[in-house]
Amino acid sequence: IPDDYHHVMSEVKLWNQLHLTLFNIHLGSAVVREDALSAETFREQTNNRQKRRSQLIDIVADVNEVPDDMPLIIGGDTNAPAGDAVFNLLKPRLHDTFEEAGMGWGNTITNNKPVQRIDQIWADDHFRAIAVRAKKTQNSDHRMVICDLVLK
Repeated sequence: IPDDYHHVMSEVKLWNQLHLTLFNIHLGSAVVREDALSAETFREQTNNRQKRRSQLIDIVADVNEVPDDMPLIIGGDTNAPAGDAVFNLLKPRLHDTFEEAGMGWGNTITNNKPVQRIDQIWADDHFRAIAVRAKKTQNSDHRMVICDLVLK
């Protein structure tokens, strides 16, 4: 997979003839270093955050091509903690479904000891989240996000 790969967009037609657009995203991986307080680590973290922001700007450019009347869902590995300023790029068109209907902690990384919610699902105003939770998995270092949405 190329280094600049960070999202896939799909248009889906459901059995009831509903059309919607889905984005699966995977933003740049976080920096993990033992020398967390070094100047070099701070520079690397800054560059890493800028890279994720640039990737999300690319995604938002594609989101803006989706007509407003088309239901839209974005989900995946953001590698940024919930509440990070980078997510302001998704607003006001999309909302964090966990903030709307989250159950439990919702943290997804790591699977065995989840400390942050970096895997997220965002939806537009066509949807109302009724339950969002993280579930332990067997084949990943991330917990799975399960989101129940109702079409308004």
